[in-house]
Amino acid sequence: MIICPTCHHHEVQGALFCSECGSHLGQEDQNPVIQGSLSIYLIDHDHELAVTDLESFTLGRFDEGQSIMPDIDLSSYQAFERGVSRLHAMIRNEQGLTITDLGSSNGTYINGERVEPHIPHPITQGDLLNLGKMKLKILIQD
Repeated sequence: MIICPTCHHHEVQGALFCSECGSHLGQEDQNPVIQGSLSIYLIDHDHELAVTDLESFTLGRFDEGQSIMPDIDLSSYQAFERGVSRLHAMIRNEQGLTITDLGSSNGTYINGERVEPHIPHPITQGDLLNLGKMKLKILIQD
């Protein structure tokens, strides 16, 4: 258990940010902020998506008639059939590159390990991500 130094909220071991106040929890094994370019490689489609906003973006799928719109829309890559939620996950590049599952129905996985929702998890070059059954790879270039 980790105790937030700002609001004293109890967090699970491994949490990087307090879910109550958003404060950094002082984990020292974080990745450095990405300075180069970031791409997401869609493994099943052999297609690379360049990311333009390196600070923070959401991954998911657009659904007709819904006002929810992810920053990176994976609809045209069979996202619905592969179990990707409308707002599935968020990637941030603030105090290291992290992915946070946004309470998706079918989960987010890093290198085969399911991550706990609403907690940022560090990711690095070459990590394999699954959004539901959609397979992605993180590509970082200087």
